[in-house]
Amino acid sequence: MLDSSTDKRYSIKRKGKYDPYNMIIADLETADSGSYYCCLPSNCSTQIDEDRCQKFALTVNTLTVSTLTVKGRDQC
Repeated sequence: MLDSSTDKRYSIKRKGKYDPYNMIIADLETADSGSYYCCLPSNCSTQIDEDRCQKFALTVNTLTVSTLTVKGRDQC
């Protein structure tokens, strides 16, 4: 279970009451690849029904970032 108090790189956010939730992983690493589960309690209870969780697979590939200088500005 995600506990943002133990790893500050993970956060769950949403813009408004009816908007979807978004999980953000700061400083993403290849070790973050794996299965993630979205398990939210219903509006009427704080209990989580694990049978109703949605599974997501995340694959993190390594990238090479190049920096270009255009008109005196650094851009990736």
